[in-house]
Amino acid sequence: MTAPPSLFQPKLANLVDRYACGEVDVEEWSVKELVLTLNGQFPRDIGVFCAFMLNYVRMHEGDAIFLAAGEPHAYVSGDIVECMATSDNVIRAGLTPKLRDVPNLVAGLTYTAAEPKRPPRPALTIQHLCVVPVAQHAVRSSDPGVRSPPCDARREGGGSTHADCGPQCRSCDERAGKRGVGRGRRWT
Repeated sequence: MTAPPSLFQPKLANLVDRYACGEVDVEEWSVKELVLTLNGQFPRDIGVFCAFMLNYVRMHEGDAIFLAAGEPHAYVSGDIVECMATSDNVIRAGLTPKLRDVPNLVAGLTYTAAEPKRPPRPALTIQHLCVVPVAQHAVRSSDPGVRSPPCDARREGGGSTHADCGPQCRSCDERAGKRGVGRGRRWT
């Protein structure tokens, strides 16, 4: 991530040209489209090489993934809900037009190689709760008009889900509906 552009940009250009011409080794096939997409979004950016070092996870509607603090991540496309602790230390190193702080990022990463941690996908129901391995967060997905469980709902193994106990953010997609919030206040 600290290499000067004069060193990595010619190599990236060669890689992108090779992939664009269809010259792909078997070991590279799984990242070819990702490399081309990232280079299209952020041309000549050193972050394109992260395609070879990070887990590339394709998510579908209703999927969830847990990333602990100190784990790098990027969103390539699509709509998501990101639930994270209050922080003023978003550290960027590539694939962004924003300020980059490579030394701070390198110092704060965990460098733990592992498969992505996907919480179990609940059965298709009107409402489901995605519980992650930290007590402060949970994400509930529900259809409008469905009554939420009470605040004393418990995690498996004990402890509150925090889904209805603390600060909340509610979001609505294109489907219409009404939901009670507070004393008589409603949103649609």
